[in-house]
Amino acid sequence: VQLLLGLATIPLSAGHLDGHEMVKFMNWAQAIVTLQPDAAHYVLDVHPIFKAHLMLGMTIFLVFPFTRLVHVW
Repeated sequence: VQLLLGLATIPLSAGHLDGHEMVKFMNWAQAIVTLQPDAAHYVLDVHPIFKAHLMLGMTIFLVFPFTRLVHVW
């Protein structure tokens, strides 16, 4: 599902070739890594497919330690 959501963002990204949307995601990722509580305001106005992709990705990171996939490490 995560892969399909990521692929679904390609046509939307093609409409934003100036990179403005990607700067929003860069700022969001930086805010997440630095544990800033207001990280969500960077992506409030992006397309819902991007939001779903981000939410599912963070959910995968959250549940990963509690799955058998952790045995890869």
